[in-house]
Amino acid sequence: MDNQLLSVDIEALKEFLTDIKCLDPIKNKAEKFNLFDVFGFARNEIRHSFVLKWLLDPRENHGLGDSVIKALIGYLVSAEPSRYSDRLLDLLIMDCSDFTVQREMKNIDLFLSSEKNSITVTIENKIDSREHSSTGFDSQLDKYYAYVEETFRNYKTKIYVYLTPGKESPSDEESWQSLSYSEIVEILEGVFEDNKDRLLPDVSMLIQNYIDILRRDIVEDTELNRICNEIYRKHRKALDLIYNHSDMGTNPTMRALTDVLEELANEGKVEYDVKDRHIFHTPVMTGFLPKLKDPVSSWGTQYTYNYWFKTEPERIAFVFEIGFWGIDEETRKKMDGFINTRNPRKKKETDRYKRVETTKWVDLTDLDDSERRNEIRKLVEEILKKEGNWISECENFIARG
Repeated sequence: MDNQLLSVDIEALKEFLTDIKCLDPIKNKAEKFNLFDVFGFARNEIRHSFVLKWLLDPRENHGLGDSVIKALIGYLVSAEPSRYSDRLLDLLIMDCSDFTVQREMKNIDLFLSSEKNSITVTIENKIDSREHSSTGFDSQLDKYYAYVEETFRNYKTKIYVYLTPGKESPSDEESWQSLSYSEIVEILEGVFEDNKDRLLPDVSMLIQNYIDILRRDIVEDTELNRICNEIYRKHRKALDLIYNHSDMGTNPTMRALTDVLEELANEGKVEYDVKDRHIFHTPVMTGFLPKLKDPVSSWGTQYTYNYWFKTEPERIAFVFEIGFWGIDEETRKKMDGFINTRNPRKKKETDRYKRVETTKWVDLTDLDDSERRNEIRKLVEEILKKEGNWISECENFIARG
Protein backbone atom coordinates (compact mmCIF):
# COMPACT_ATOMS: atom_id res chain seq x y z
CA MET A 1 0.00 0.00 0.00
CA ASP A 2 2.84 2.43 0.89
CA ASN A 3 4.59 1.76 -2.42
CA GLN A 4 1.32 2.24 -4.31
CA LEU A 5 0.69 5.53 -2.51
CA LEU A 6 4.25 6.65 -3.20
CA SER A 7 3.76 5.84 -6.87
CA VAL A 8 0.59 7.94 -7.02
CA ASP A 9 2.40 10.81 -5.32
CA ILE A 10 5.27 10.64 -7.80
CA GLU A 11 2.85 10.63 -10.73
CA ALA A 12 1.09 13.71 -9.33
CA LEU A 13 4.42 15.53 -9.04
CA LYS A 14 5.41 14.49 -12.57
CA GLU A 15 2.10 15.76 -13.95
CA PHE A 16 2.62 19.08 -12.18
CA LEU A 17 6.18 19.45 -13.46
CA THR A 18 5.17 18.71 -17.07
CA ASP A 19 2.60 21.51 -16.75
CA ILE A 20 5.00 23.93 -15.07
CA LYS A 21 4.05 26.69 -17.50
CA CYS A 22 0.81 27.03 -15.54
CA LEU A 23 2.92 29.01 -13.04
CA ASP A 24 3.93 31.62 -15.63
CA PRO A 25 1.11 34.09 -14.77
CA ILE A 26 2.17 34.03 -11.10
CA LYS A 27 5.84 34.28 -12.06
CA ASN A 28 5.10 37.29 -14.26
CA LYS A 29 3.32 39.04 -11.40
CA ALA A 30 6.08 38.21 -8.93
CA GLU A 31 8.95 39.24 -11.23
CA LYS A 32 7.35 42.37 -12.69
CA PHE A 33 9.46 45.42 -11.86
CA ASN A 34 7.89 47.77 -9.36
CA LEU A 35 9.57 51.00 -8.36
CA PHE A 36 8.23 50.78 -4.82
CA ASP A 37 10.01 47.46 -4.21
CA VAL A 38 13.29 49.38 -4.47
CA PHE A 39 12.27 51.44 -1.44
CA GLY A 40 11.01 48.46 0.60
CA PHE A 41 7.40 49.68 0.70
CA ALA A 42 5.47 46.48 1.42
CA ARG A 43 3.21 47.34 4.41
CA ASN A 44 5.02 50.39 5.76
CA GLU A 45 2.36 52.88 6.91
CA ILE A 46 4.62 55.92 6.86
CA ARG A 47 5.75 55.35 3.27
CA HIS A 48 2.19 54.80 2.08
CA SER A 49 1.21 58.05 3.80
CA PHE A 50 3.98 59.86 1.89
CA VAL A 51 2.65 58.63 -1.47
CA LEU A 52 -0.97 59.36 -0.57
CA LYS A 53 0.03 62.90 0.49
CA TRP A 54 1.70 63.43 -2.89
CA LEU A 55 -1.31 62.13 -4.81
CA LEU A 56 -3.86 64.09 -2.76
CA ASP A 57 -2.04 67.42 -2.85
CA PRO A 58 -3.39 69.50 -5.78
CA ARG A 59 -0.21 71.61 -5.77
CA GLU A 60 2.14 68.68 -6.38
CA ASN A 61 3.83 67.94 -9.72
CA HIS A 62 1.86 64.81 -10.65
CA GLY A 63 -0.32 66.66 -13.15
CA LEU A 64 -3.57 65.41 -11.63
CA GLY A 65 -4.49 68.71 -10.01
CA ASP A 66 -7.27 68.21 -7.47
CA SER A 67 -8.60 65.05 -9.17
CA VAL A 68 -7.57 62.61 -6.40
CA ILE A 69 -8.73 64.68 -3.44
CA LYS A 70 -11.99 65.48 -5.24
CA ALA A 71 -12.55 61.79 -5.99
CA LEU A 72 -11.79 60.82 -2.38
CA ILE A 73 -14.24 63.32 -0.90
CA GLY A 74 -16.87 62.38 -3.49
CA TYR A 75 -16.44 58.71 -2.60
CA LEU A 76 -16.73 59.30 1.15
CA VAL A 77 -19.79 61.53 0.79
CA SER A 78 -21.53 59.15 -1.64
CA ALA A 79 -20.80 56.14 0.58
CA GLU A 80 -22.50 57.67 3.62
CA PRO A 81 -24.64 60.62 2.46
CA SER A 82 -26.49 60.82 5.79
CA ARG A 83 -23.30 62.11 7.42
CA TYR A 84 -23.18 65.08 5.08
CA SER A 85 -26.83 65.82 4.34
CA ASP A 86 -26.45 69.50 5.27
CA ARG A 87 -23.82 70.12 2.53
CA LEU A 88 -24.17 67.10 0.27
CA LEU A 89 -24.35 68.89 -3.09
CA ASP A 90 -21.66 71.45 -2.18
CA LEU A 91 -19.20 68.72 -1.24
CA LEU A 92 -19.80 66.77 -4.44
CA ILE A 93 -19.22 69.70 -6.82
CA MET A 94 -16.73 71.90 -4.96
CA ASP A 95 -13.40 73.04 -6.40
CA CYS A 96 -10.65 71.39 -4.33
CA SER A 97 -7.67 73.21 -5.84
CA ASP A 98 -6.96 75.29 -2.71
CA PHE A 99 -6.62 72.33 -0.33
CA THR A 100 -3.47 72.01 1.73
CA VAL A 101 -2.27 68.50 2.60
CA GLN A 102 -0.08 67.92 5.65
CA ARG A 103 1.52 64.80 7.05
CA GLU A 104 2.09 64.23 10.79
CA MET A 105 0.43 67.50 11.78
CA LYS A 106 -0.05 66.98 15.54
CA ASN A 107 0.78 63.29 14.81
CA ILE A 108 -2.20 62.99 12.42
CA ASP A 109 -1.14 60.80 9.49
CA LEU A 110 -2.79 62.99 6.83
CA PHE A 111 -4.62 66.26 7.36
CA LEU A 112 -6.40 67.99 4.48
CA SER A 113 -7.98 71.43 4.79
CA SER A 114 -9.61 74.11 2.67
CA GLU A 115 -10.39 77.49 4.18
CA LYS A 116 -12.37 78.54 1.11
CA ASN A 117 -14.64 75.49 1.31
CA SER A 118 -14.65 75.45 5.13
CA ILE A 119 -13.75 71.76 5.33
CA THR A 120 -11.12 69.51 6.91
CA VAL A 121 -10.36 65.84 6.27
CA THR A 122 -8.45 63.91 8.95
CA ILE A 123 -7.04 60.52 7.90
CA GLU A 124 -5.64 57.95 10.31
CA ASN A 125 -3.72 55.32 8.32
CA LYS A 126 -3.39 51.81 9.82
CA ILE A 127 -1.95 48.81 8.00
CA ASP A 128 -0.52 46.30 10.48
CA SER A 129 -1.07 48.32 13.65
CA ARG A 130 -4.19 49.22 15.60
CA GLU A 131 -5.50 52.19 17.52
CA HIS A 132 -3.63 52.91 20.70
CA SER A 133 -4.40 54.96 23.77
CA SER A 134 -3.16 58.51 24.24
CA THR A 135 -2.54 60.43 27.46
CA GLY A 136 -5.83 61.88 28.66
CA PHE A 137 -7.88 60.16 25.94
CA ASP A 138 -9.40 56.70 25.43
CA SER A 139 -7.71 56.43 22.01
CA GLN A 140 -5.58 58.41 19.60
CA LEU A 141 -8.67 58.93 17.43
CA ASP A 142 -10.36 60.73 20.32
CA LYS A 143 -7.27 62.92 20.72
CA TYR A 144 -7.20 63.88 17.02
CA TYR A 145 -10.95 64.48 16.98
CA ALA A 146 -10.76 66.79 19.99
CA TYR A 147 -7.87 68.75 18.47
CA VAL A 148 -9.56 69.26 15.09
CA GLU A 149 -12.94 70.10 16.60
CA GLU A 150 -11.36 72.78 18.77
CA THR A 151 -8.79 74.21 16.34
CA PHE A 152 -11.10 74.25 13.33
CA ARG A 153 -14.35 74.82 15.17
CA ASN A 154 -15.47 77.49 12.68
CA TYR A 155 -15.22 75.10 9.72
CA LYS A 156 -18.60 73.83 8.50
CA THR A 157 -17.57 70.27 7.63
CA LYS A 158 -15.03 68.03 9.32
CA ILE A 159 -14.51 64.55 7.85
CA TYR A 160 -12.70 61.85 9.86
CA VAL A 161 -11.38 58.80 7.99
CA TYR A 162 -10.05 55.53 9.43
CA LEU A 163 -8.06 53.88 6.62
CA THR A 164 -7.18 50.16 6.92
CA PRO A 165 -6.59 47.25 4.51
CA GLY A 166 -9.85 45.48 5.43
CA LYS A 167 -12.09 48.42 6.32
CA GLU A 168 -11.90 47.81 10.04
CA SER A 169 -14.31 49.69 12.27
CA PRO A 170 -12.85 52.57 14.31
CA SER A 171 -13.48 52.81 18.06
CA ASP A 172 -15.73 55.83 17.44
CA GLU A 173 -17.92 54.93 14.46
CA GLU A 174 -20.19 57.89 15.01
CA SER A 175 -17.40 60.38 14.30
CA TRP A 176 -15.02 58.36 12.10
CA GLN A 177 -15.82 56.85 8.71
CA SER A 178 -14.03 53.64 7.76
CA LEU A 179 -12.28 53.32 4.40
CA SER A 180 -10.36 50.36 2.94
CA TYR A 181 -7.29 50.26 0.75
CA SER A 182 -9.42 48.40 -1.79
CA GLU A 183 -11.50 51.55 -2.06
CA ILE A 184 -8.32 53.64 -2.37
CA VAL A 185 -7.35 51.43 -5.31
CA GLU A 186 -10.80 51.94 -6.83
CA ILE A 187 -10.47 55.73 -6.45
CA LEU A 188 -6.94 55.83 -7.89
CA GLU A 189 -7.80 53.58 -10.82
CA GLY A 190 -10.75 55.80 -11.72
CA VAL A 191 -8.66 58.98 -11.62
CA PHE A 192 -5.79 57.32 -13.50
CA GLU A 193 -8.08 56.06 -16.26
CA ASP A 194 -9.58 59.53 -16.71
CA ASN A 195 -6.18 61.27 -16.86
CA LYS A 196 -3.59 58.78 -18.16
CA ASP A 197 -3.50 60.14 -21.73
CA ARG A 198 -2.21 63.51 -20.56
CA LEU A 199 0.19 62.41 -17.82
CA LEU A 200 3.95 62.32 -18.21
CA PRO A 201 5.30 58.76 -18.74
CA ASP A 202 7.21 58.67 -15.45
CA VAL A 203 4.14 59.85 -13.51
CA SER A 204 1.98 57.22 -15.22
CA MET A 205 4.51 54.53 -14.34
CA LEU A 206 4.69 55.64 -10.71
CA ILE A 207 0.92 55.70 -10.23
CA GLN A 208 0.47 52.32 -11.94
CA ASN A 209 3.29 50.87 -9.83
CA TYR A 210 1.60 52.16 -6.68
CA ILE A 211 -1.76 50.66 -7.64
CA ASP A 212 0.01 47.36 -8.41
CA ILE A 213 1.80 47.23 -5.07
CA LEU A 214 -1.42 48.01 -3.21
CA ARG A 215 -3.11 45.11 -4.99
CA ARG A 216 -0.17 42.79 -4.36
CA ASP A 217 0.76 43.63 -0.77
CA ILE A 218 -2.23 45.32 0.88
CA VAL A 219 -5.53 44.31 -0.69
CA GLU A 220 -6.92 41.08 -2.04
CA ASP A 221 -5.98 40.63 -5.72
CA THR A 222 -9.00 38.81 -7.18
CA GLU A 223 -7.26 38.04 -10.47
CA LEU A 224 -4.30 36.48 -8.65
CA ASN A 225 -6.74 34.52 -6.47
CA ARG A 226 -8.47 33.22 -9.59
CA ILE A 227 -5.17 32.08 -11.14
CA CYS A 228 -3.98 30.41 -7.93
CA ASN A 229 -7.30 28.63 -7.37
CA GLU A 230 -7.27 27.35 -10.94
CA ILE A 231 -3.74 25.97 -10.54
CA TYR A 232 -4.61 24.46 -7.17
CA ARG A 233 -7.72 22.70 -8.49
CA LYS A 234 -5.72 21.25 -11.37
CA HIS A 235 -2.70 20.11 -9.34
CA ARG A 236 -4.07 19.82 -5.82
CA LYS A 237 -2.37 16.55 -4.91
CA ALA A 238 1.08 17.68 -6.02
CA LEU A 239 0.79 21.09 -4.37
CA ASP A 240 -0.46 19.56 -1.11
CA LEU A 241 2.56 17.24 -1.14
CA ILE A 242 4.94 20.14 -1.69
CA TYR A 243 3.25 22.18 1.01
CA ASN A 244 3.11 19.37 3.58
CA HIS A 245 6.75 18.42 3.07
CA SER A 246 8.19 21.93 3.07
CA ASP A 247 9.14 24.09 6.03
CA MET A 248 6.67 26.80 4.89
CA GLY A 249 9.31 29.48 4.59
CA THR A 250 11.04 31.26 7.43
CA ASN A 251 8.11 31.98 9.75
CA PRO A 252 8.42 29.60 12.73
CA THR A 253 5.14 30.86 14.19
CA MET A 254 3.24 29.90 11.03
CA ARG A 255 4.83 26.44 11.05
CA ALA A 256 3.89 25.92 14.70
CA LEU A 257 0.36 27.23 14.12
CA THR A 258 -0.23 24.81 11.25
CA ASP A 259 1.04 21.91 13.36
CA VAL A 260 -1.29 22.84 16.23
CA LEU A 261 -4.37 23.31 14.03
CA GLU A 262 -3.77 20.02 12.21
CA GLU A 263 -3.39 18.30 15.58
CA LEU A 264 -6.63 19.81 16.92
CA ALA A 265 -8.44 18.96 13.68
CA ASN A 266 -7.41 15.31 14.08
CA GLU A 267 -8.87 15.45 17.59
CA GLY A 268 -12.16 16.80 16.18
CA LYS A 269 -11.88 20.09 18.07
CA VAL A 270 -11.53 22.39 15.06
CA GLU A 271 -12.34 22.42 11.36
CA TYR A 272 -9.15 23.07 9.42
CA ASP A 273 -7.84 22.84 5.87
CA VAL A 274 -4.06 23.07 5.68
CA LYS A 275 -4.17 25.26 2.58
CA ASP A 276 -5.86 28.00 4.63
CA ARG A 277 -2.83 28.09 6.93
CA HIS A 278 -3.91 30.69 9.55
CA ILE A 279 -7.72 30.25 9.36
CA PHE A 280 -9.84 27.73 11.27
CA HIS A 281 -13.42 27.07 12.32
CA THR A 282 -15.06 24.98 15.04
CA PRO A 283 -18.01 22.58 15.12
CA VAL A 284 -19.59 24.70 17.89
CA MET A 285 -19.48 28.05 16.07
CA THR A 286 -20.36 26.48 12.72
CA GLY A 287 -23.42 24.99 14.41
CA PHE A 288 -24.43 28.48 15.51
CA LEU A 289 -23.45 30.31 12.31
CA PRO A 290 -24.15 27.60 9.70
CA LYS A 291 -22.28 27.32 6.43
CA LEU A 292 -23.86 28.63 3.23
CA LYS A 293 -24.95 26.24 0.46
CA ASP A 294 -22.65 27.97 -2.02
CA PRO A 295 -19.25 29.71 -1.61
CA VAL A 296 -20.67 33.24 -1.68
CA SER A 297 -19.66 34.50 1.77
CA SER A 298 -17.63 37.66 2.33
CA TRP A 299 -14.48 35.59 1.74
CA GLY A 300 -15.77 33.56 -1.21
CA THR A 301 -16.25 30.44 0.94
CA GLN A 302 -19.23 28.73 2.57
CA TYR A 303 -18.24 29.99 6.03
CA THR A 304 -19.98 33.10 7.38
CA TYR A 305 -17.29 33.63 10.01
CA ASN A 306 -13.56 33.09 10.39
CA TYR A 307 -11.32 32.43 13.34
CA TRP A 308 -7.82 33.40 12.23
CA PHE A 309 -4.40 34.40 13.46
CA LYS A 310 -2.20 37.32 12.60
CA THR A 311 1.33 35.95 12.70
CA GLU A 312 4.82 37.35 12.77
CA PRO A 313 8.02 35.33 13.30
CA GLU A 314 8.00 36.00 17.06
CA ARG A 315 4.37 36.77 17.97
CA ILE A 316 0.76 35.85 17.27
CA ALA A 317 -2.71 37.34 17.82
CA PHE A 318 -6.23 35.93 17.37
CA VAL A 319 -9.14 37.48 15.42
CA PHE A 320 -12.83 36.48 15.27
CA GLU A 321 -14.51 37.93 12.19
CA ILE A 322 -18.06 37.70 10.82
CA GLY A 323 -19.10 38.28 7.19
CA PHE A 324 -22.38 39.75 5.97
CA TRP A 325 -22.56 38.50 2.38
CA GLY A 326 -25.03 35.75 1.44
CA ILE A 327 -26.55 35.32 4.91
CA ASP A 328 -30.23 34.83 5.78
CA GLU A 329 -32.26 36.88 8.26
CA GLU A 330 -31.75 34.47 11.17
CA THR A 331 -27.97 34.55 10.76
CA ARG A 332 -28.07 38.34 10.45
CA LYS A 333 -29.79 38.57 13.84
CA LYS A 334 -27.09 36.40 15.38
CA MET A 335 -24.38 38.57 13.88
CA ASP A 336 -26.05 41.70 15.20
CA GLY A 337 -26.10 39.96 18.57
CA PHE A 338 -22.34 39.36 18.37
CA ILE A 339 -21.73 42.98 17.39
CA ASN A 340 -23.73 44.27 20.35
CA THR A 341 -22.28 41.85 22.91
CA ARG A 342 -18.68 41.62 21.75
CA ASN A 343 -18.26 45.04 20.19
CA PRO A 344 -21.25 47.32 20.88
CA ARG A 345 -21.03 49.51 17.80
CA LYS A 346 -23.40 49.16 14.88
CA LYS A 347 -22.14 47.84 11.59
CA LYS A 348 -22.58 49.87 8.45
CA GLU A 349 -24.66 48.42 5.63
CA THR A 350 -21.63 48.78 3.36
CA ASP A 351 -19.38 46.64 5.56
CA ARG A 352 -18.26 43.36 4.02
CA TYR A 353 -17.18 41.87 7.32
CA LYS A 354 -16.47 42.95 10.89
CA ARG A 355 -14.02 41.96 13.59
CA VAL A 356 -15.84 41.25 16.82
CA GLU A 357 -12.99 39.86 18.90
CA THR A 358 -9.24 40.49 18.78
CA THR A 359 -6.61 39.47 21.31
CA LYS A 360 -3.41 41.27 22.14
CA TRP A 361 -0.21 39.99 20.58
CA VAL A 362 1.28 36.98 22.39
CA ASP A 363 5.08 37.19 22.54
CA LEU A 364 6.86 34.01 21.41
CA THR A 365 10.41 35.36 21.47
CA ASP A 366 13.18 32.90 22.41
CA LEU A 367 10.83 29.88 22.49
CA ASP A 368 11.94 26.65 20.86
CA ASP A 369 9.59 24.83 18.45
CA SER A 370 7.97 22.70 21.16
CA GLU A 371 7.40 25.66 23.50
CA ARG A 372 6.01 27.71 20.61
CA ARG A 373 3.49 24.99 19.73
CA ASN A 374 2.46 24.68 23.39
CA GLU A 375 1.82 28.43 23.68
CA ILE A 376 -0.23 28.46 20.49
CA ARG A 377 -2.24 25.41 21.51
CA LYS A 378 -2.96 27.04 24.86
CA LEU A 379 -4.21 30.14 23.03
CA VAL A 380 -6.51 28.11 20.76
CA GLU A 381 -7.89 26.10 23.68
CA GLU A 382 -8.67 29.32 25.56
CA ILE A 383 -10.66 30.45 22.53
CA LEU A 384 -12.54 27.14 22.42
CA LYS A 385 -13.52 27.63 26.06
CA LYS A 386 -14.70 31.19 25.47
CA GLU A 387 -16.82 30.64 22.36
CA GLY A 388 -19.63 28.98 24.34
CA ASN A 389 -19.92 32.15 26.44
CA TRP A 390 -19.89 34.32 23.31
CA ILE A 391 -22.78 32.33 21.89
CA SER A 392 -24.74 32.38 25.16
CA GLU A 393 -24.35 36.15 25.47
CA CYS A 394 -25.48 36.53 21.87
CA GLU A 395 -28.55 34.33 22.40
CA ASN A 396 -29.49 36.25 25.55
CA PHE A 397 -29.23 39.55 23.67
CA ILE A 398 -31.50 38.24 20.88
CA ALA A 399 -34.00 36.91 23.43
CA ARG A 400 -34.23 40.36 25.08
CA GLY A 401 -35.34 41.73 21.72
